[in-house]
Amino acid sequence: MVSDFNKKDSDARLNFLVSPQWIYPLLIIALVFSPRVFLGGEEGSKYLSLNLEDVVILLLFTRFTLRKLLGVNLRIHVGIWAVSLSLLLLTGWLVTSTFIGLIYLGFTQKWLISLLWLFKWLEYFVLFFIAQDEIKNSETGRWSLRVFLSSGWFLSFVTVYSLVKGVLLRRLGTSYGIGELFFNPNTAGSFFVIFGLMFLSFLWFSQGNLKKIILSSGFFLSVIGLVVSGSRSAGAAFVVGLITLIIFRKGPIAKKLSAVVGITLLVSLSLFSILNYVSDYQITRWTKIFVVQPRGVQLASNFASHSIKERLSRLERGWSLFKQSPVLGRGYFSTLDQYLDNQYIIFLVELGMIGFFFVLVFYYSIFCFLKTKNASGNPISLGTLSIFAALLVQSIAGPAITIPRIMGLLYLFIVFSSIEQQKDENIIVGKYVQPL
Repeated sequence: MVSDFNKKDSDARLNFLVSPQWIYPLLIIALVFSPRVFLGGEEGSKYLSLNLEDVVILLLFTRFTLRKLLGVNLRIHVGIWAVSLSLLLLTGWLVTSTFIGLIYLGFTQKWLISLLWLFKWLEYFVLFFIAQDEIKNSETGRWSLRVFLSSGWFLSFVTVYSLVKGVLLRRLGTSYGIGELFFNPNTAGSFFVIFGLMFLSFLWFSQGNLKKIILSSGFFLSVIGLVVSGSRSAGAAFVVGLITLIIFRKGPIAKKLSAVVGITLLVSLSLFSILNYVSDYQITRWTKIFVVQPRGVQLASNFASHSIKERLSRLERGWSLFKQSPVLGRGYFSTLDQYLDNQYIIFLVELGMIGFFFVLVFYYSIFCFLKTKNASGNPISLGTLSIFAALLVQSIAGPAITIPRIMGLLYLFIVFSSIEQQKDENIIVGKYVQPL
């Protein structure tokens, strides 16, 4: 009794400072917009920056630690055991791998950079467990998702507005428009994929014309933002995400077919509406990648296929590095100057077969968890499952799934999906499908 009283009293004292109902929506804003003290480079590279999300996570960690100590309750609630255990094993290997990197890098600046990136991974590792312990009801998740979708709608609208006004000259990732939020067109593409798939998932569960209009317009704007980003890997990921949504959407075949028609119309409308604003360069990048020849379909001999050929040529270099230490790997973040691009090759080279096995187990546990949660018809888990599938595909051509901001969003979505659903579909809709 005394322990319970102390716990409630400590929670009351701390909630006025960092209440979960506003700190997690704030974290969502930080992950999307990521105000930062820029130290150089771009996300996924060897350079780091001090971001707002780092400060918010530090606040969460401080609150969590004080709440546990003042409440004399050191137990941590873990509701997603399989994912948590596999993440724990993978993180343990990343720590080991970082010190294995000393063999190849020595105690140099490169190794110190890999150590800093390990701390970044640990930051989101801690966030995943704190979120599980603190988010126990739908209220926090609902407000966080409202903020996320509102942010996605705003960013997509600004992108379209910039495109129409001629401010966004070629693609995101430049100094124009809102490109400075991402520093990389592929990262921008990843965010528009995440926005679009989550909009669509909630649209399928929405009730009421106003909500459907808002969600449909968000999906419409996200597709335009994706095209403007110029990221072909994100485009391929988006297609896979849409297929995942359709396959795992619960309901009769007729509803799935109508959903396919609706998606096709929305995507077609999005593409048609921006034809007059997209440059010939962009159109060539998207449509002139392959050519049909008597010997079959081949990569075109133009700038549209140049980056694909570059990535293919780097596979041989990655395989050569992997053979140097196939079991233990060369060390976490030891391939910074190799520009291998393919995240799975990077996993093999840096973490070896042991680490790659832990990666596969971790991703498989996420898939199984989201698939199980989706059995009850949960729009959050369906959207997260499609986003996860899309990120796995995009990581073939970059570090999409390991970018800290994206990892943070994915972890939070997984936790939101874990909130126990009530069986009454009307209650589910009332709790979760109020995004704006």
